[in-house]
Amino acid sequence: MPRSEAVRQALETRARPIVLSTLTSVLGMAPLIFMPGLGAEIYRGLAGVVAGGMIVGTTFTWFLMPSLLRLGEAAPVTSNVSAAEQPLLAAD
Repeated sequence: MPRSEAVRQALETRARPIVLSTLTSVLGMAPLIFMPGLGAEIYRGLAGVVAGGMIVGTTFTWFLMPSLLRLGEAAPVTSNVSAAEQPLLAAD
């Protein structure tokens, strides 16, 4: 299987569990972030940072990880010899 196909298939397979775990965590912290109450002002900043970090982490998983996984992929081999020079090389 080519590397690009493997990366695409892995991202499709893992996208749903990643999104669901991020949504449950962020939505679970939403009341702490948005609702005023006794003690909420102490933990509001912490909940905002954790929720924001999870959202950024999920975004990086979608965009940064596939590009990092494809870094070692072999580039197509191209020749620097023009078509006009090829008969000259064959004659040597």
